[in-house]
Amino acid sequence: MSEVSVPQPAPPTTTAPAAAVHNNVPTTGKAGESPPRLRAASACVACNKKKIRCIYPEGGSQCLNCARNHWTCSPRERKRKRRKIAAEREDAVSGSRATTKVEVRQETPSLGPLRRPNWDSGHLPWDQRRSVVADGHPSHQSESSAGAGASAHNQTPPTSAAQESEGSTLYPNAASSGFARPSQPAQDSRAYGPSTPNSTYLGRYEYIRGEVPVNEDRAKAYPAVATESLTEEDLRILHLQHAFDLPPRAVREGLIDTFMKRCSPWMPIVERSWLTERTGHQPSILLLQAVFLAASRVSSAPAVTAYASSNEFYRRARALFWSGYEKNTITVITAVCILHWYNPEGPEHVSINTSGFWNRIGVGLAYQIGLHREPPPGRDAPLRRRLWWTLYARDCLISAGHGRPRAINPDDSEVKPLTPEDFYGCSSNGQLFIVYVEISALLGDLTQCYCRRSLSRQKRVNIENALYRWTRELPESLRLFRRYSPTEGAPAHRLVLMPYNFEARQLHVPYFITLAILYRPISPSNLPSAAAILASSFIAGIFEDFLARDEIRFLGPIFTFYLLAAGVGLMSCFPYPHLWERAEQDLRIIYNSQKELAKRWPSAIGSLKAMQSILDEAPKVARPPDRPQPTPLTPDQQACFSGFGTDLCRLGDVMLANYPHEMVESGRPEDDQYARTVSDMMTAGILAELKTPMDAAAALEEYLPLATVIDHNTQVAMGGEATEITDEMLYNQYEGIGNWLLRDWDWNTDVAW
Repeated sequence: MSEVSVPQPAPPTTTAPAAAVHNNVPTTGKAGESPPRLRAASACVACNKKKIRCIYPEGGSQCLNCARNHWTCSPRERKRKRRKIAAEREDAVSGSRATTKVEVRQETPSLGPLRRPNWDSGHLPWDQRRSVVADGHPSHQSESSAGAGASAHNQTPPTSAAQESEGSTLYPNAASSGFARPSQPAQDSRAYGPSTPNSTYLGRYEYIRGEVPVNEDRAKAYPAVATESLTEEDLRILHLQHAFDLPPRAVREGLIDTFMKRCSPWMPIVERSWLTERTGHQPSILLLQAVFLAASRVSSAPAVTAYASSNEFYRRARALFWSGYEKNTITVITAVCILHWYNPEGPEHVSINTSGFWNRIGVGLAYQIGLHREPPPGRDAPLRRRLWWTLYARDCLISAGHGRPRAINPDDSEVKPLTPEDFYGCSSNGQLFIVYVEISALLGDLTQCYCRRSLSRQKRVNIENALYRWTRELPESLRLFRRYSPTEGAPAHRLVLMPYNFEARQLHVPYFITLAILYRPISPSNLPSAAAILASSFIAGIFEDFLARDEIRFLGPIFTFYLLAAGVGLMSCFPYPHLWERAEQDLRIIYNSQKELAKRWPSAIGSLKAMQSILDEAPKVARPPDRPQPTPLTPDQQACFSGFGTDLCRLGDVMLANYPHEMVESGRPEDDQYARTVSDMMTAGILAELKTPMDAAAALEEYLPLATVIDHNTQVAMGGEATEITDEMLYNQYEGIGNWLLRDWDWNTDVAW
């Protein structure tokens, strides 16, 4: 992937001028002139009282303000104690040794509001903690590095070469008269996120308390090492990684638009206003680079690919994260969630760059600040809830796709479920995200039960109940089908496909995947399940729409797992020629979709190879002439498919032809009574709202099986003893994407994996 060649400022060298800057030795940009010196940490008494900048001219004993206003200029003595640390540095040119004294406060520095340069103006405001030296390198000065009477850096403006191309330098459009570099953000980021400084959560008091209470606040009353400003070496590394480089305005706004449209619906944790500069607010550079990364993964705009690749955006965000440049922990966790969109490796390989790795980083930070506890009322509470449930939904999906344990134990959380009130003032679709978290939680619960060998009969019933209720409580705008009324000239109660909605189609893919996994055969020797085959066919129908509209490129990496699971379900049709004719068409759709996803997500490559072997070897497998038909749909399974037409299910007409009542079309005369019964029960609280999407199974313990709620004659559907999960079902669940799902299908040893 080519990049636009733009002038880049050279990194600092060990020549005399650069060394002088880094060792606090005054330098001059031109002969005979230099910028005024700033007494940032030791303003005189008069300037301190007036709250104005105290600027000393070169060699002067009186600041400019006092000289102009005829005030008495006297140094102000600081009351806080300091300790001095002497450090020696080797001069690479002369071999001489210079001693630089750096003063560090004993207590945590109180950083002021964020002040960063203006992107689209020709002036960079002065900032005491960041500056740009002549070569464009972001030099550093601790905000408490100068004591009374000590002089600050005397810096030169950026050269014109650093400004030749917009977006090519450190915070573009920096005028030659500016001196500031991007300021290291304070812990209190008032523009967004929490309104109070970072506070850690400690729960040890719950089990070590005694008669004398433990004062955890007092235990925290000591400075943290992480609050100290970055060193020159840290900033040099960030500069070499181009961490402060931003795209040109057009590319920048295009990437933000793409993120808000394609990524934000599934993680409503960023507002567009946080990403734009305005009076009194500069966006977090870490958050910006993370957003650019995510947007670049779902964008094919030539201007984006010409400016930088996704890998370059990722390196910038990763460097900023590991350097500790961003001090607002909520912002850091938000950026970590967004880094999930990178995912350069499949789970078949060990990596520290995948979504699974960043998910655990985000969860670990969330536990540190108590994000898993219900937040107190306040303006930050909705954001904290949305951020926690974003982490939880991602954790469930990543766990399902990899067959590995979840990072979040629902029993450790007390955060309330999301409500529409949590989205007031938020640009995201609250209804979409709420139901997305619920279905993600159900899929995560189901796959964890398989991995833990704990899928009991009661848990299956609980998940069935939750799935049924999920479809019935979906907002009308997010449904796949609707019923024609007789007045519209169509047959009564006929189900018709709703107008195409990209988000609604995406939302139903994990629903059908959950059905396919829930109703799959218990062991390889069992007959195929009609419910699993139907669910897989629905997924193929949804992806057929994605392919027709060229929207595969907007899907996240978890969809590679969905396609793999659907392909395995469809392969069970091979022994039945009348089913295989249509199932093979669905498999081709699944395969072509995987090929498109593999262009962006390497995690699709492994499953793509497995599916290719399936398609190549399937014709060689013998078909027993007397093999029984797939197991029919039980009444409970029919309930989970009711309300869905056959327009998206190629196998629906064939598999449902022999049913006395066409379940999928729902043309039964008793459907009206059925719907009224369910509505009455919901009103009465029998089918009330889920208590929490965090643990759907636990929330439904008190409910009767769905068969007993809907029809007393169908209680036999779940009869018999609970079937134990065999070791064969969990074979090699940690080897990679979907292996725990693949290995327990019987291929008669003829299919080469």
